[in-house]
Amino acid sequence: MSRKAAAEDLPGHKEYREFKDSVIGSAEGHLRELFPRKVMELEQLHKEISSEDFSSTLSDITVRGTESANGGAEGPIKPFCPPCNERVVWITEKIKPELAFVIEQLNALKMWISLSIPKSSDGNTFRMEIQSETLSELVRIEGDVAALYETIPWYYVNRAKMVTRCLKYPQVEDNRVAVVQFDVKQLESLQMVCSEVRNIYCCLHDMLLKNLDKLKKPAPARSNMMMY
Repeated sequence: MSRKAAAEDLPGHKEYREFKDSVIGSAEGHLRELFPRKVMELEQLHKEISSEDFSSTLSDITVRGTESANGGAEGPIKPFCPPCNERVVWITEKIKPELAFVIEQLNALKMWISLSIPKSSDGNTFRMEIQSETLSELVRIEGDVAALYETIPWYYVNRAKMVTRCLKYPQVEDNRVAVVQFDVKQLESLQMVCSEVRNIYCCLHDMLLKNLDKLKKPAPARSNMMMY
């Protein structure tokens, strides 16, 4: 029995091969069909966000002090809790899953390309260079998306500090204005994040399809071939 045949008889080998095939098939399918669809979905969301008049979606953070739990003069006293900016929350709930999903897709693409890298003994250095450059680009994009994802909790933490300062110093109007401007900045940032994720899908679709044959199988042996 050959070494290859013996390896195929090992427990779990068939399941492992099926897993690899599913990773490759899923990545290629998403690249061809899912990515263009995500581009159009995010373009629609971007248009919806861009059409908003941010000045009409600002939260009322006027400090009203404290109020009784039953709305009257008697009863337990509860502190006034300034509301979140509802528009920021709504857009964040749309954008945050998209950021998590694109990171998931980037991981799948990295695994797909890694599984397609040939043995070094095959001598196909050009193909391996293309795969290596593509993997590096995917890693860079993943880092950019992760940085965008981390800005979401940063907004809420800093806004909470600013609102707390409003409650502590209600006589300082600049504190309230600062929160309003902070909300406007976040709305504009979310709009840019939406366009950025859309562009990522578009660029990945274009770049990977242009080099699909080089990523999947050996390229013709010509020294003057270029990646794009």
